[in-house]
This record gives sequence, C-alpha cells and structure tokens, in this order.
Amino acid sequence: MSFLLRRIGITDNLITGVVAKDMDNVLALFRTFNDGTHGHAGRFTITELSAIRTRVEAAIAFVHEIVTTPHV
Repeated sequence: MSFLLRRIGITDNLITGVVAKDMDNVLALFRTFNDGTHGHAGRFTITELSAIRTRVEAAIAFVHEIVTTPHV
C-alpha cells in the first residue's frame, strides 16, 4: 500500500501508516463477512451484514482509486 501511495505522490509516513492499518482491518473484515455469510445462520443481523458489506466495498473503492490514479 505504501508503494501505491508514494506512486501518486503521498509520501507522509503517518498517512501511509494509517492507510496500511486500515487495510489490515479491512482484510480482517473479509474473514468476518465470509464467516457471517457462509457460517452458521443467524450469526449477524441483516443490519450488521449490510454495515460490514458497506465498509468492505468502500475499502475496495478506495484501493481502486489509488491504483487507477495516474502517476505524479
């Protein structure tokens, strides 16, 4: 992630650290989301699943934006 941010001109270590930690949390959410949809029925409410899905989709959109932004 740090490489991708630096590629578009974001070189602040604090920002890259925050983004990297956020991405780690999102990766953990993929497991949570998978467990909630493929594990035992009723583990999460529809509201909780919707919130998890929204968070994961937003993270994917963020990474997509970084990857597709032209180099500076």
